[in-house]
Amino acid sequence: MLIRKNNEVSEQLQLLLSSTSTWIDKSGIAFKAIEKNIRELMKADAASGSIRMADLFSFAGDMEMVEYWIQNALRLNTPKVSCRLTEMIASGNLGYFTRAATAYESAVAMKFGNLSNDFSMGLICGAFDAMLNNIEAKRLGSLDWGVDNDRAAKLALRAKEALDRLGLRDEDVQSMLDVAGEVLREERQIWMGPGPVIRVINTESDIGILYQFHVGGDPEWACQLTERVIDRLIEREIDCHGISFSFLPWPIELAS
Repeated sequence: MLIRKNNEVSEQLQLLLSSTSTWIDKSGIAFKAIEKNIRELMKADAASGSIRMADLFSFAGDMEMVEYWIQNALRLNTPKVSCRLTEMIASGNLGYFTRAATAYESAVAMKFGNLSNDFSMGLICGAFDAMLNNIEAKRLGSLDWGVDNDRAAKLALRAKEALDRLGLRDEDVQSMLDVAGEVLREERQIWMGPGPVIRVINTESDIGILYQFHVGGDPEWACQLTERVIDRLIEREIDCHGISFSFLPWPIELAS
C-alpha cells in the first residue's frame, strides 16, 4: 500500500511536470490535489513524503519551501544522497545551476549510494569534474550502469578537454547557465524535455561547447529570451568565450 501511494504521487508529479512549461499555482486545484496525496503518504512515510513535497514546491518555483522539506527529510534520516539529488534536480529546474552543481558534487562524492539513474545529471549543470572524478566508484557501485551513463561520461570528458583548451572551468559554464536560469525565473518558466542539448566541438581547427534548453512558446519568443541572456552576459562581463547558449521552442517545430 505504501509503495503504491508513493508510486501514485510520483506519477502525478511527472504528469504535472510534462503538462506545463510554467510554474504551477500553489492555490490551484492540481497543486492542492497532489499536496493532499503527499500528506496522506506522510502519515505512513514522513521521509518519502518530505522528498515529494520538495518536488512539488519546485514545480511552483518556491525554492525556500524546497529547502524546508529537504531539511525535514534529513531530520527524518532520509539518505543524504537522495536529499542532495532532490536539491540538485529542483535547483536545476529553477535555473540555480551553480547550486545544482554543488548538490550534485556532494551526492556523487558519497561513498555509498546507487547513482545509476542520476549520474548523467551532472551534464545539466556543467559538473564535468565531479562526474569524471567519481566515475569509477559510481560505475562499480551502481546496479544498472548502462550505455547511457557511458555516453554521458564520454561527453563530460570531451567537454572537460574543450574547457581546458579554452582556459575555462566548470564554474564558468555554471555562471553562464545561472544567467539563463535568472531569465527563466523572471518568466516563471520551467525548461522542457529530458534535458539540455549539449554539443562539444574539439578539433584542431575549432573548439566550443553549445548548451540549448527547450522552453514552451514559439521560436520568436525563445529567440528573445536568448537575446536577454546574451545581453546580461555582456553587461556583467562574464567570461564564457567558446561557450554558446540558446533557448529552443518545445515541442520542436519541424519544417513541412
